[in-house]
Amino acid sequence: MNTIDSMAADERQNKTTIITLETTTTDPWMLFLYALKAPASRNKYIQRLMKFLDFLGYPGTKEEKAHAFAAQARADPIYAFNSVLKFFQNKREQVDQKEIAIGTVRNYVKSIKLFCDMTDLQIP
Repeated sequence: MNTIDSMAADERQNKTTIITLETTTTDPWMLFLYALKAPASRNKYIQRLMKFLDFLGYPGTKEEKAHAFAAQARADPIYAFNSVLKFFQNKREQVDQKEIAIGTVRNYVKSIKLFCDMTDLQIP
């Protein structure tokens, strides 16, 4: 085999490896969107999840925020638990001050829980 054929074979193997790696990792944002069928529900769930991720201070697009939280939560489940706890403490204060209704808090729970369930995040 000459050097050109060898280089072409190496390049094909590298492309195959890259493609394999891309398909074996799950995209948290896409999994979350996949679980949401109705357009109205999808918009509300996305809006609530974004408020949670904004509360945590993640910069970037919706996808980047979701990826960043999922990666950090996988690496440190205690961080994920503390983040959710802080967010809901804030929401409880808003309920106590009559800024939002308790039903609104339940809707935030549903959105965050769906995201965590779809991305296999274990929050103690």
